[in-house]
Amino acid sequence: MLQSCDLNVPVGETVSFWAAVGGSGQLQLLPLDSELSKLRDSFRDTSKAGPDWKAAGDAETQIHRQLQSFLRVSCHAKSQSGKVSITFHVEATKQGYLTAPSTVIVLTTGKVFEVWSKENWQRFSRIVDLRQLAEDADELFRERQ
Repeated sequence: MLQSCDLNVPVGETVSFWAAVGGSGQLQLLPLDSELSKLRDSFRDTSKAGPDWKAAGDAETQIHRQLQSFLRVSCHAKSQSGKVSITFHVEATKQGYLTAPSTVIVLTTGKVFEVWSKENWQRFSRIVDLRQLAEDADELFRERQ
């Protein structure tokens, strides 16, 4: 599951990834070589590198905030059979994205690897209009053919 999303963790090793917080509160793990991971790795949270005090509403300040919001997630590959343990650093619970202990939902869609709290997934996955979903899905898949 991890490898299909370019999240490579050799058996017996632990790899730390960045997770970006999505619009519905889900955590999306980012491959180490992704552009956003590299940008977050190079980001320095210092007063010299940051925006000026009067720039609170500027686009640059928003980018700094979003990079600061990335969370660390450690993945440990336990065996060749694909068993993996995922450890969220304490900030994920302090900021309210997960509670400990809790049930999480792990999804992959293409190259996207997401972790959802059970509550957020239940809210997000509700389908209000099946007709509209059928039309939208049909259009999406027709475009890809």
